Amino acid sequence: MERHIMKNIKTIIVDDHDIIRFALKKMLERHTEDFTFDVVGEADTGRMAVDMVRQLNPDLVIMNIMMPEMDGIEATRQIRQLNPACKIIILTAHCRRQQLRELIYLGISGYVLKSHVFNDLFEAICSALRGEIYLSSKVARQIAEDYADMVISKEKSQISKLSPRQREVL
Repeated sequence: MERHIMKNIKTIIVDDHDIIRFALKKMLERHTEDFTFDVVGEADTGRMAVDMVRQLNPDLVIMNIMMPEMDGIEATRQIRQLNPACKIIILTAHCRRQQLRELIYLGISGYVLKSHVFNDLFEAICSALRGEIYLSSKVARQIAEDYADMVISKEKSQISKLSPRQREVL
């Protein structure tokens, strides 16, 4: 089955640190395999990102979570309403479980740790363009651990309802 990936991806980079935006833009500009990036905008706040999405209708937004005026979670919520087809990849320094759960619920396409950006970003973008969700390995491991903990605690609570004899037989 042949995969269809866009050749020129309209991209907005959102981070409150100039150096991060600069580095990401250079990374994207140097990428020439399979597709290229057209960085149509850069924003340093979530509010600015939402305004840019409204005006520029990008294919992809690469966004930090912690920013002034409006954080990446609220910006993601508003961008998903404005442009549901837009792929959003979160790029963050920390993996916070509650934020991750909310962002997955909102429909992000990827969650990449800044410490893994060189290894993970292009893989996350390719996954997003195929309609998949990409999670950095550390993030995926945390989700697996949370799921295992949830299953184990559920099983323990069900087992505690059994009589001593039922537990023995089980």
